[in-house]
Amino acid sequence: MKVLHCLLALLFFFGSFGDFEPECVPIETPDQPERSRFVIKAPNGWAYRTFKGNNGLIGVLWPKGTSFNDCDTAVFVFIQDFNETFLPEVPDNGHLFHEKCPKAEFKFADLEDDQNETLSIEEKYFTGFCGRTQILFEEKVKNFRIITVLASSFYVSDDLFDDVKYIVSAYKTEIEESLGINKKKKSRKRKTSSSKSKTAVKTAKISEIKENDKFSEDTFYSD
Repeated sequence: MKVLHCLLALLFFFGSFGDFEPECVPIETPDQPERSRFVIKAPNGWAYRTFKGNNGLIGVLWPKGTSFNDCDTAVFVFIQDFNETFLPEVPDNGHLFHEKCPKAEFKFADLEDDQNETLSIEEKYFTGFCGRTQILFEEKVKNFRIITVLASSFYVSDDLFDDVKYIVSAYKTEIEESLGINKKKKSRKRKTSSSKSKTAVKTAKISEIKENDKFSEDTFYSD
C-alpha cells in the first residue's frame, strides 16, 4: 500500500507541474522616470525622448516611422550649466551620441572658450564629425548653453532645417520660462519659410552665422 500511495503522489506532482505556468516577470519601471527637467513639444513628424542630466545630452529627436537605432537623420540636444563649479568627467548620456555618431564626441567648453567669439561651435564643444551634413546651433540663456546638433546622411531640405530651428527656439523658450525669464512671453509659433526653392550648396564649411543675436549656427557639408 505504501508503494501505491507513493506512486499516486508522484503522478499528482508531475500532473500538477505540467499545468504550472512560470511567474510573469514585470517590466522594470524606475521610480523616477528618465526625463529632463526641460521638456518641449516636438515639431510634427518627429518622435523624441528626453533624459535626466544637468550637463550633457538631454534630448534626442528622430523622424517618425523610424527609430533612434535605425534612423539616418537625428537631432541631439545638449546642455551645459556654467553655474556648476565641477562638471562631470563624462557628459551625461554622452555615450548615446557617440554610439550614433562613432566618429564624433561631445565635450564641455571651458569658460575661456565660451567667451572666445572666434571659436566655432564645433571647436568649443565637439571632436570629430557626424554624417554627410552636420548643423550645429548654440543658444545662451544666462549661464546655460544649449547646443543642438542636426546630423544626417543626406543634404537637408529647407523644411528639415526649419524644424531644427524650431527645436532650438523651443528649448530656449523652455529654459527661459523655467528660470522665470519673460513669463508673459507667448510661445513662439513656427514660421513657415516663404521660399522653398533654395538648393543646398556643397561647401567645405559655412562660417558661423548670427541671426539677430538669437542663436549661432555652424553648417558643414561633405561629399
